[in-house]
Amino acid sequence: DECTNGPNDCDVNFECVNTPGSFTCECPTGYEINEGNCEDINECISGDHNCDEDANFMCSNTPGSFECLCLPGYKMDEEGGCAAMQPFSLQWIRRISGRLLGRLLDRIHRPAAEEDDSFLR
Repeated sequence: DECTNGPNDCDVNFECVNTPGSFTCECPTGYEINEGNCEDINECISGDHNCDEDANFMCSNTPGSFECLCLPGYKMDEEGGCAAMQPFSLQWIRRISGRLLGRLLDRIHRPAAEEDDSFLR
């Protein structure tokens, strides 16, 4: 095996592929040769991806591949789809409104002290 046992002159960006009595240097999957170098194929630009942009996904190029991400304003759901993010969760709204109501009621019902240290209601 010339790739593992013998010297080969494949550049670091190439993969050595063993052939009978020899070897070839090829670009790894997701790369293509361009002017003697292996360059990443941008699957997002070439259209060689399976990100369903109609389902709120967008394609993001990665070295040698791609990934499907949710569009801004969407997040990955349990089924692997993209669901619209709620700007505020119901739990958060309840917590904040409870705090605000509590502060408001404290101000309205706060007893005032008279000069003789008795309280007015």
